[in-house]
Amino acid sequence: MTSTKNVLAAAIFACGIGAAVPAKATLILEQGLVGGSGDVSNVIFNACGLGNLSGTTVQGCLNDSRSTLVNFSSNETLTTNEGGGQARIVAADGFFDQFTIQLADDTTGFGKLQFNIDAAADGTATFRAFDQFGTPFSFQFDLDGSGQNFFTLYSEDGQIATSLSVLSTVPFQNMVDLQQVRVGPAALTMVPVPEPASLALFGAGLLGLGIVRRNRKQAAART
Repeated sequence: MTSTKNVLAAAIFACGIGAAVPAKATLILEQGLVGGSGDVSNVIFNACGLGNLSGTTVQGCLNDSRSTLVNFSSNETLTTNEGGGQARIVAADGFFDQFTIQLADDTTGFGKLQFNIDAAADGTATFRAFDQFGTPFSFQFDLDGSGQNFFTLYSEDGQIATSLSVLSTVPFQNMVDLQQVRVGPAALTMVPVPEPASLALFGAGLLGLGIVRRNRKQAAART
């Protein structure tokens, strides 16, 4: 009887651990416009009702949802261009080498984020994204100073990015350096993503419960 109780306790303990393991999303950053741009919205500045903005944080809105605001932050003073259209950010001194993108509403995040960096020279950019569980993801890519640098941030497991920061070894091209930003906003969900270890522990728990049930049947048959 003691053995049966121990097996049952171990099974319950294993299931409990499996449920308690912190969830992790899988955010992916790739070069290019992954999956096309039919499922994301353009960020604009000229029709948001915000006027011309200047500061270390400026805002744009989505072309198909003017109330959905997107924050662009840097350690430099930024201004939004008067021409509108797709997102174009201007630094007060003509250059900036770091920025952060996130939605103004902290209950939402990016289901998909696409952007184009126009660098002043060849260099390297370090990217850091956070998912809705606060897990950081780091990436590093070379930047082409003579061409466009398109990137797509997304997740294959339906998870969401709450922010993306970029730090470059070279300044972004004068006056206009963050172009063609497209956002696929999504409501934050805290649904855990099972990890392999969690699934293994859960399976061990189910196996233990099966052993307990079999032992009880065998004991009943002998009486």
